[in-house]
Amino acid sequence: MRALHAVLLSAVVMSAIVPVGIAAPRVTSNEASLERIGVWQAPTNVTDFDDASDVRTAITDGTLTRATSVTHDDTLVMGIQMRGFTDIVSAANGSNVTEQFQSAMSTHGDLLVEQTNPPPSRQAMQVHVLNWTGVTVLPDDANDTYYVVVDLDEARITRGEDGDRESLDHGPYEFIVRAELAADSPLTEDRQYAVAPVDSRKASLETAPDGKVHVEAGSNLTVSGTTNVGTSWPVTVVLSGDDNADTSANESFQVTREATVQPSEERNRHYRRTFDTAFDRETVPITAENVTVNVRFAGRSLLDEPVPVALADPRASVTVDGIYEDGNITALSVNASLSVGGFLVLHEESADGTVVGHTKYLGSGEHAVSVYSSEPIDADEVVVVAHRDSNHNEWFDGPNRDRAYAEKDPDEAITFGQTRSSMPTETTTASTPTDATITSSADDTSSRGATPGFGVTATTFAVLIALGVLGRR
Repeated sequence: MRALHAVLLSAVVMSAIVPVGIAAPRVTSNEASLERIGVWQAPTNVTDFDDASDVRTAITDGTLTRATSVTHDDTLVMGIQMRGFTDIVSAANGSNVTEQFQSAMSTHGDLLVEQTNPPPSRQAMQVHVLNWTGVTVLPDDANDTYYVVVDLDEARITRGEDGDRESLDHGPYEFIVRAELAADSPLTEDRQYAVAPVDSRKASLETAPDGKVHVEAGSNLTVSGTTNVGTSWPVTVVLSGDDNADTSANESFQVTREATVQPSEERNRHYRRTFDTAFDRETVPITAENVTVNVRFAGRSLLDEPVPVALADPRASVTVDGIYEDGNITALSVNASLSVGGFLVLHEESADGTVVGHTKYLGSGEHAVSVYSSEPIDADEVVVVAHRDSNHNEWFDGPNRDRAYAEKDPDEAITFGQTRSSMPTETTTASTPTDATITSSADDTSSRGATPGFGVTATTFAVLIALGVLGRR
């Protein structure tokens, strides 16, 4: 037998798994029971299977994975559990188990592998597994199971049942596998059948609730997702964007990365394989348009359509007009500019102190709002910090999830100074903190596209409010 090739079957056939290593009760009467069918494929580096033990081992260790769309390079492995069928096979005509199984199934039922995605006006292809070469049957008597191994490059494939011979050169192709015991067979009173699909290859990407993949200027972009492509196979992640006609530079680009499919770590979701890869921080021009990410396998897209990528250049400025009390609750009047939206958050004592209040979600742009503390607090222990909506759900999930606007170097995100007099109403642009504001060092934005409302020096990320020395309104 040739080397084999593997991909993964959709989770919809989980119920069709043939038990491995569990002995089924033997049927001693003349009746037979068709229990279930499972379909796998094997990767190209798998050697020939000598017996059912080799197949069970390959299923257990993930070398054999559930089948998806196939080509002529693939080999299907079908596991058919039929109680009470062992003696029937032993008594059938044939010089070996493969011929005896083919004869017994042809006499008492059928084993059909039929295409489910034929072109318009063309008959579906059929893979003949009961009367042709390229088929090997390996019995697993302890489990009343037969593993039918089909080399698709050698098996007989026709258009319709008796049409011209075809090959699977231009795949991938989707099939349905059906085992049947006929109603007129003396082994059963009623027709019995079991079905498993060889479905299309698919993938999905991890996105924010808005359906986009988000990347920030100067940050690496990690793309993660799930697929039913088999373990250890490479999928190609394609990141691309169009030129921005409003700039003099040409920002169009296309970059690819290969990601190896990994087995799922979730015990109850064995067929939800995962992959991830990273693109370098300088890959995506901040002014590029229509940036998308796609996932491809064997030259075909695994997504229904490419997923949009949202580019962000996170910058913010914050000033405080004054403070007042609403009952026992302290409130701050704040002016803020948020390039990618987010929240204004009150912390105790320092920017990483306990959160004592925050605004609702604020979209990108200019805002004049009041920020309320959730409880009475000493007036000289409040810091207001601009936070991003890092997971893009428009809900403040705490400072560990929705991070503060920061410089490229996290160790220099926020620099505090002393507040000695009343707050100004405009952001200070001096390179060192004045006696009225707290600023961070400015990002170098000379090579970035301009963002309305954000100058090179408008990068104040937090303001320390010494409320004890401010007059209350």
